[in-house]
Amino acid sequence: MNSDAFFEFLAFLVQGIFWWFIIQIVVSVLIRIRENKEQRFNNMIEKFDEITHRVTVEKHEDMYYWFDADDSEFLAQGKRFEDTIDQLKKRFPNHIFFVTTGDKKYKIASPNWQLESY
Repeated sequence: MNSDAFFEFLAFLVQGIFWWFIIQIVVSVLIRIRENKEQRFNNMIEKFDEITHRVTVEKHEDMYYWFDADDSEFLAQGKRFEDTIDQLKKRFPNHIFFVTTGDKKYKIASPNWQLESY
């Protein structure tokens, strides 16, 4: 093996190692970007879950009691739906509520805080 062939082989080897490192860097950057995107998506889902409530309505005597259907958290109470909605406005100003009563479904949210059929 002459010295020219050895140096060509050495140059080829160095170039191969260089490109291997470049590919590793690019792959790690792409993986990090994907992980960050997934984390932002998961954070968005958590926030949406936090501000969205599926409501279960119970009526006992002349009072309506509203509970979160997912975790049974007490949300509000009132003699009329309007009274209950007034409490929700104060307690959860930026939340969205999906209320099911019988066969009717409503959405309640700011800014108008009205029962909207959906």
